[in-house]
Amino acid sequence: MHAGSIAQGDAAAPRPWGDAVEAFAGCAVTLSHDRVFIDRLCTHILASEDEAYVEWFEASFEDYEEDRKRRLGPNAVEPQRLKHKKFAR
Repeated sequence: MHAGSIAQGDAAAPRPWGDAVEAFAGCAVTLSHDRVFIDRLCTHILASEDEAYVEWFEASFEDYEEDRKRRLGPNAVEPQRLKHKKFAR
């Protein structure tokens, strides 16, 4: 797979990338918003939640979402606008 195909938005690019990661014997750190890709490949989730809180979760993404709903309520999986602190000098 050509590395540029991901940058160009090639819809077929995630599948070969996923196949390569799945066949890799080591550890890979992956950043993605593709929930199907994450659920297919990830066994551990390091998620940035609410105001810089980081949650470590050892399971699939689907299991992580269920846990997040249980911990934070049913609206927790809906995207929320971030609150930024004003810059002060």
